[in-house]
Amino acid sequence: MITDTLRSAIASGRNPWELQALVRSDSPHPLLADAHAKVEQGLTTTEEVLRTLGPQEALPATV
Repeated sequence: MITDTLRSAIASGRNPWELQALVRSDSPHPLLADAHAKVEQGLTTTEEVLRTLGPQEALPATV
């Protein structure tokens, strides 16, 4: 979900690493949880998730 803060950062030309850090600080697990679900559904691979999102911390036990 794009927040006002993220929208503003995109509009101001922040680099991808800054945007990624901003997304993670606002909501670190929903994107990763969605990626995990897509891997389980066979829609993507673990390699593609890691390539796209970069190394991640472990998911919380509730995911």
